[in-house]
Amino acid sequence: MEVVVHVSVAEVRSGTLRPVCDAYFMYVVLKTEEEKQNQVKVEVPALVPHTADEHLEYGLAETRRNFRKKRDQQVADLTPPLAEIRAETMHLHGSSRVSFTELVLPQHANHMGNTFGGQIMAWMVKGAKTVIWLHLRLCCSLRDDTDDGRGSVGVGGAPRIRLEQLKDTWLRPVSVDTIHFKAPSHVGDRVTVTACVSRAFENSIEVAVRVTSSSVDQQDNPRDVNEGYLSFAVHCSDGQINRSILDVTPSTVEQDHQHRQAVARQQFRELRRQAMAQSGPCSEGGFAVNFEESQAQELAMKCISCILSLNERRDLHW
Repeated sequence: MEVVVHVSVAEVRSGTLRPVCDAYFMYVVLKTEEEKQNQVKVEVPALVPHTADEHLEYGLAETRRNFRKKRDQQVADLTPPLAEIRAETMHLHGSSRVSFTELVLPQHANHMGNTFGGQIMAWMVKGAKTVIWLHLRLCCSLRDDTDDGRGSVGVGGAPRIRLEQLKDTWLRPVSVDTIHFKAPSHVGDRVTVTACVSRAFENSIEVAVRVTSSSVDQQDNPRDVNEGYLSFAVHCSDGQINRSILDVTPSTVEQDHQHRQAVARQQFRELRRQAMAQSGPCSEGGFAVNFEESQAQELAMKCISCILSLNERRDLHW
């Protein structure tokens, strides 16, 4: 099932409500041991939309579900070939990577002893921000402007960031891309977070984060907890400075694959945004949807939702 979370902040002085972010969480219903033995199929009660807004959100959820199904294949299709990337990154520097370990304490877990997903994500953000600050420090030009062999401009053609600019620099979250929780971690486990910069773009910098967990009696056999990609924009008093940041040079086959796929992931996120915008509310108060033969039922629901929405408007007379 999908759960939608909208986060807003109430401005105390102005009294306005400012949107912060939208998040979409997918949950699965786990079977008990008895259900597994009896091969009982767990069914989630169906959600029946009634209002126009509920019909719209229901259709958008189906669109997001289709994108999740096609994500891996589309990212693979959009990934540039190896030779194209090699030509662009010959002069760039590399190795921006950090790894740290956290002990899961009782306050980090729920009543079942499993680590809160939000706590895992907070550690992921901690690792992502730490590795970005490390990368920014490595990107700084030398004080005497001598040539260090890494180029004089960043990914956007702007002069490289200088050390004194880091004093007024801050990071702004841009997106969190497909964090997959593969297995739980428990109280007493050692959770290891590994973050590395996968690619720097003109408007953001992407970090790949991987989380593993190991218990006391299985220190040599860590299990994958989750992985995801976090993007941040770098700002200072002069505005956004991502164009002044150097890219990374992959040093392993895995890093090279991540580096090339970062372009595909960015394109996929843009395609998803465009598709969701086309399927969202229209400026005239109606709803837009991409029509395909297999989506006739969804189109019919959108038409009904549009009629219901118009019916609720007091300035219209039938």
